Amino acid sequence: QEVQLPIGIDGHCDGTTFDYYRFTAKAGQRIAGDVLATRLGWDFDPVVRLLDAAGNEVLRADDDAATGADPRFVFTAPADGQYVLELRDNRYKAGGRYRVRLGDLPLVSTTSPVAVAAGAASQVGFAGPLTEGVAPLTILTPLASSRQTIDLSARATSSQNASFATLFASDLPVFGETAPADKPDEAIAAAIPGVVTGTLEAAKDRDLFQFTATKGTPVSFRSITRSAGSGAILMLRLMNAAGAQVAESPIGDSDEPVLQFTIPEDGAYKLSVQELAGRGG
Repeated sequence: QEVQLPIGIDGHCDGTTFDYYRFTAKAGQRIAGDVLATRLGWDFDPVVRLLDAAGNEVLRADDDAATGADPRFVFTAPADGQYVLELRDNRYKAGGRYRVRLGDLPLVSTTSPVAVAAGAASQVGFAGPLTEGVAPLTILTPLASSRQTIDLSARATSSQNASFATLFASDLPVFGETAPADKPDEAIAAAIPGVVTGTLEAAKDRDLFQFTATKGTPVSFRSITRSAGSGAILMLRLMNAAGAQVAESPIGDSDEPVLQFTIPEDGAYKLSVQELAGRGG
């Protein structure tokens, strides 16, 4: 099927029959692609290939660390000419629906920070594989009695096409990473109950948040990453004032682990946040 960029395409999978879309691009033209299926609740596991006019594969995209089974990609055309997008279900399963967005559009995974305090004005940026030219927004979230989510549109100044991300707003105090907190003496002051947010920039990065607690207090730390669009799986560790580890989150099937612990004695504690596989970004 001939298409012109930018475009959004709604399709339906026929199982073993592939779908093909042909478009024209100029040399050096950057084209972003985003396939939405599982994020919309549809039973479709997409695999994408881009082919040149001779049928040679120039790009393949499958699962994405942040969007799961929905692939995303950025393609720069090597020459003027026609290109073909090939799309199929990885399981050759019929009946699935999909939407493809193709053109000059940003690819956003999360807001930055992921969470803000409800009822306050906050500056919110965006993070993802293609956020060039996407300006931060000043958001005034409504007061809420519990955690709420707000869908935000992310638009690059050079394009009319937008992407989207989900912002979490909480009625609890929010403590954000203000500087790299990679050493024990650089822990960020926080409190329980509360929300801590940050970015693990480099590989093997670690953020530390310090709080005080009294003996016998049951505490629970729950990570929010994949449900917010982040590709991170966190490892949470709890350390006492002497720097000794007293608890860590279990490794299991959950992509958003929970650490539960009862405070053994009064004092200061540090929550260590790392990516399970040491990945940054």
